[in-house]
Amino acid sequence: GRCQAVRQAMEEGEPLRPELVYRLAKEGDADCARIVRDVGRYIGIAAANMINVFAPNRLVLCGAIDTADELILDAVRSQIEQHALPKLREQLQVGLAAAKERSPLLGAAVLVARDLFELPKLRHIGQGVAEESESPAESELSAAESSP
Repeated sequence: GRCQAVRQAMEEGEPLRPELVYRLAKEGDADCARIVRDVGRYIGIAAANMINVFAPNRLVLCGAIDTADELILDAVRSQIEQHALPKLREQLQVGLAAAKERSPLLGAAVLVARDLFELPKLRHIGQGVAEESESPAESELSAAESSP
């Protein structure tokens, strides 16, 4: 029997969601902790690749994963230490988003994803009317086209 704590929580009516596994890992369940370390390993490998390309000063994790707290951070940091270029990881800070940081981070991620992957335009609700939002690239193009 692996993940007995997950099975028990589900029997008590809790839905199977990542937050459940992260919470149980933080509470000391060994099977859930192994899962979180595996998730952290893959996030860390991906983060190290991005660090090597973009050279950020700060890496902030946000979302349900932050329930696992130091358990996830240790796994991510370990992979960054192994795979990121030494000069880039020297000044890198890795942490979890504070509650007030989440909305801007998620908004920024949506904007990047929308432009990078050419997702459909997002709609904003303003004064009762849905308005289409231009991507930054479209805004620049519109400005350039309207300039004499």
